[in-house]
This record gives sequence, structure tokens and C-alpha cells, in this order.
Amino acid sequence: MESDKFRKDPLYAHAKSANHAACVMRNDNSNKPIKDTPIGKAVVRLQQEQHHKLKSIFNTAYAIAKNCRPFSDFEWLTKLQKKNGVDLGENYLNEKRCKDFVLAVANQLFDEVRSKLSCARFLTVLADGSTDATVVEQETVSVRYIHKGEPVTELAEIVPLESAKATGVYKAVKQGIAAVKREDGPSLIGANFDGASVMIGEKSGVKALLKKDFPVINVIQCVAHKLELSVLDAAKSMAYLQIFEETIKSIFKFYHFSTKRRRELAEIADLLSTMLANYSSVKAVRWVASKSRALLAVKKNFASIVRHPEDASKGSKDAKTKGKAASIHR
Repeated sequence: MESDKFRKDPLYAHAKSANHAACVMRNDNSNKPIKDTPIGKAVVRLQQEQHHKLKSIFNTAYAIAKNCRPFSDFEWLTKLQKKNGVDLGENYLNEKRCKDFVLAVANQLFDEVRSKLSCARFLTVLADGSTDATVVEQETVSVRYIHKGEPVTELAEIVPLESAKATGVYKAVKQGIAAVKREDGPSLIGANFDGASVMIGEKSGVKALLKKDFPVINVIQCVAHKLELSVLDAAKSMAYLQIFEETIKSIFKFYHFSTKRRRELAEIADLLSTMLANYSSVKAVRWVASKSRALLAVKKNFASIVRHPEDASKGSKDAKTKGKAASIHR
């Protein structure tokens, strides 16, 4: 109940005072979100600037890994960007931090694959042998599954082999699957390998080892690899293709193993005002693709490849080189 016995003038006077106004403002600021206060806005601005810097650094580290460049390139590349006006800050701009950034990106990509796989019911593994720049034998393991009604193939892991035998390859395949698949993840029902006996051997190959652990798995030989082998077998029955392959290989070897011959060939191409294409050999695996590349190189270099062996067959002091050059020219 209101009372007229209390004086209200002091209250009205205090409400208009500077001290009261400061208290009201302080109370209003305390009820606002932190980001709306001056300090909060400054913090948000600093966070955005730091986020932009880190984003640029992450992109640089990712480009290093994507293009198979050494981590040592990271330092000079960041210096170049700073010289061009990109603000990267002063921290994390060294080789060690580049490795940490690349690992962080890799872990994020693995997490994304794991997240997608957690929604899948079934899984197929694809694996093939490879070697890195240091000629270390590795197994490239990929997984294939259905995501939102569409088939998806993802790289799971590249695993160094303990041995090139079936047991070593099998261990690498399982390690690759474990990198992206949780224990309660999709069931492994299929596998796709090349036609090597170590992979699809019925008694002791990777196929046999997989069937012991996953009885319902269906292991098939790579269709593309079977096609290549079929083409290779068919080519053996055609004399012309045998001559063609021997000729292409002889051209490749004649120039690939001699810097002097490649330089002489380039000089002739320059005189003829033609662009020199790199020669490639015809390979047993990927035969169709390598044949096409090799033939295209011979076609582009045809004028030079006719002229140079002719000159080499007459002017070379080495009898062996003369014979090879004459054979290629013929």
C-alpha cells in the first residue's frame, strides 16, 4: 500500500544523477551478451582475425601435402605470402607446425569418413600395392559404401607393408579398414583386388584369409585389371602389335637413359620449330593407357625422331649406338 508520508523528491533527484545513470548503464551491460559489450566486440574481432590467420596457414599446409611437397617448403611459402601482404601472424610459421597442421587436417578428414560410415550398413574394401618416393612398399586401402543412396569411395589409409606376403598384405588391409571403421560400424561384405596370386589365392592369399574372418565376404578381381590382362594376352597373338611394342620400348630406352641424346633431340626439335613431348614406355599393367601415351609422343615428335636416329646411325662413334639408331630409324 502506498503512503504519502515518505518524501519522493530525493528519489526523483537521485534518478537524474550521474551516479544513478552510471549504475543503470552498468546493470544494462551486465545483462547484455558478452559479444555486445565493447570488450566482447573487441574479443570477437580478435578471434575473427586469428581465425582468418589460422585458415590461411591451414590452407598453405594442406597445399604442401596435396602437392607432395616437403614440409620445409612451408617456411619460404609463408614468407612469400607475408611479402605479398597476407597477414599470417608471427606464430606457427615453421616446418614442425606444418606437420601438426597436416595431421590435424588428416584427422578431420578421417573423422568425416568415420561419421559417414557410422550410418552405413555394409562396406567393401579395395586395396592395391604402391611404392612411395623412398621405394617403400605400401598398400593403398580404400572403402566403398552407400551414403544417402549414392555409392561413395573414400581413401582409408596408406599402410607400409611388413612383408609383401599374403599375411603382411592382409594385416595392412585390416589396419586400413580400422582407421575409418568403428567396432560397431558396417559389416564387411565385399573386397576388390588385382589378379595377383598373393591377393586372390584360394588357399593362402589375402582372399582366403579374409574368408576365414568374414565368411560371407565376396572377393572379386578388379574388372579393369582383368580387361588389361585380356588386352595384353590378345596382343601377344598379333605379330604387328609385338613389333609396335618393341619399337616403342626401344625409342623410350634410347632416349630415357641418355641425357646427351635427349639434348640432341631437343636441338633438332627446336630447329624444326616443334614442341617436344616426353617419351613413355609401354607397360604390362595399364597397357592400353601407356600405349596411347607412347603413340601420341611418337606422333608429336615424328619429324625429330626420324631425323635424329638417322644422324646418329651415321655420325656416332659407338658401334652399339649406331646399330640401335639404325634399327629405330628403319
